[in-house]
Amino acid sequence: MDEDDPHAEGAAVVAAAREALQALCQELNLDEGSAAKALDDFTAIRSNYSLEGEFIHWLACSLYVA
Repeated sequence: MDEDDPHAEGAAVVAAAREALQALCQELNLDEGSAAKALDDFTAIRSNYSLEGEFIHWLACSLYVA
């Protein structure tokens, strides 16, 4: 697999986001439905826009909206 493959990079970001979201939801005692909606929103926004900065900040915004 090519290291510059954008699909592989995107999958890695989503996997890292899923892990970070799971840890954050456990700390905040949030339900799985909210976490799933936040991850869906994050991946949809990430596919349409270029998000600058650390993804965890954008993930927190998605969780807030969910």
